[in-house]
Amino acid sequence: MRYIFTALRNEAADLIRELNLKPSDTALQCYENDNTVLTVTGTGPLSAASACAAVLFSHHVTDRDIVINAGIAASIRNGRENGLYVIHKIHDGSSARDYYPDLIPASEYPEAQLITGAKPYRASNAAISSGSSDATVLYDMEGAAVFHAASMFLPPHRIRLLKLVSDFGESEHIHFDPAWSSLIKNAVLQESEIMLAVPAHPAKQIPDCAELAQELHATVAMTRRLEQALCYAELAGIDWHAIVMRYRAAGFLPADHKGAGKQILEKLIHDIQD
Repeated sequence: MRYIFTALRNEAADLIRELNLKPSDTALQCYENDNTVLTVTGTGPLSAASACAAVLFSHHVTDRDIVINAGIAASIRNGRENGLYVIHKIHDGSSARDYYPDLIPASEYPEAQLITGAKPYRASNAAISSGSSDATVLYDMEGAAVFHAASMFLPPHRIRLLKLVSDFGESEHIHFDPAWSSLIKNAVLQESEIMLAVPAHPAKQIPDCAELAQELHATVAMTRRLEQALCYAELAGIDWHAIVMRYRAAGFLPADHKGAGKQILEKLIHDIQD
C-alpha cells in the first residue's frame, strides 16, 4: 500500500484522476483505491502531522507500505523554477531537529535539503541558516511534520519527500499552476513504483562502525544514527573515512564523554549530508 500526503487539493488533483481515487468515509480529506490512500492534510505542520499519524494508525500500516509527501515548496537557494527534487535532509525550524530520509533505492531526481517552518517563507525578511552555498535548499510547511509522524510507523527508506519549486519567497499568495499537479503526479508514480519494488528490509551492507561508535561513547540510538549516516555516505560515494581521519587528527576523537560524542556525531552527520 502507498500512502500519499499533500497539503493542497490542487497538488493531488491529477493523482486523484489518474488513479481513480474515491473519497473515503472519514473526517479527513482522504481518497482511496485498492492500493493507494491519498490524504490532503491542509497547510502547516500541525495539520500535516495529525493527518499523517491518524491515517497510518487507522489503516494499520506495515513496513511493507510506503509514505510519500509531495507538493510545492519555495526555493531558498539554488532551486530551479518548476524543478522537482527528492529530499535527503530535513530541518525542522521549530524544534531545530534534523531528519535524514534513507534514499534506498536512489532516486532519479536531483537531491535537495528542506527546511520546514510554521509560517510561509519570505525572502525579504528571512533569517534562515541553510548550509553550504552550493546546496539546493527548499522551504515548506509540512515535510518535517509528515516525516516525523511517518517515522513512528515506518523505517526511513520507506518514506520519501518530493518537492516542486513553485516560487522564491516573493509573495504570500502563490498562483497554483495546473501543470504542477501533473509534474507531482508523474514523480509520485515513478518514485512509488521504485520504492514498492524494494523489499521491506533490503539487503544493504552496514559499514563496520564499532570502533567509531566506541570512540563516540555511542548509545544504541546514536549507533543506529551513525550506521544510517555511513550507509548514506557509501551510497552517495562520500568518503566518510577521510572525514573521521580529520576528526582524529584534530583531536575530536576519541570523545571525552557521551555528551561530547553526541555533538561530534551531529557534526559528522552534518558534514556527510552537506
